[in-house]
Amino acid sequence: MIYLMSKKPIHIELSLLNYKDQLTSKTLDGTTYLLDPVRKKWIILTPEELVRQLTLLYLLEKAEPYKRLLSVEKVINVNGRIKRFDILLYDSEAKPKLLVECKNPKVPITNETFNQIAQYNIALKVPTLMVTNGNETYCCSIDFNSREFSFLDEVRLF
Repeated sequence: MIYLMSKKPIHIELSLLNYKDQLTSKTLDGTTYLLDPVRKKWIILTPEELVRQLTLLYLLEKAEPYKRLLSVEKVINVNGRIKRFDILLYDSEAKPKLLVECKNPKVPITNETFNQIAQYNIALKVPTLMVTNGNETYCCSIDFNSREFSFLDEVRLF
């Protein structure tokens, strides 16, 4: 267990709502769906899914050449337990670069949130972690040699 929030976190303003007009949605039988541009399938709209889709649109804009190097909601094995990460961006050499954990906007970003993404990172070994609930976004860099981290003042994709 790690305690990232024991250090002074740096809030990053992503203005995710600016991407809302780029969402593609449909309603069937009273249920609203969003078209996931990476998975290319319709996903039921929930508050967390809205944050995930807005974050994806942000990343697609910022990392356009690497669009094919995004993974969304993939299953991983962490110490014998099946987990599912939200978003993983790979670099041009197909190495994990940025791991993103998305939360419902009503869920505050806490140590528990960072511990969740840190557990996923045991298996993935991603150098940059990002957590967001759409309102709050934090990003940190992990140095695996020194086993230390530092909060970033921006999302560093590459």
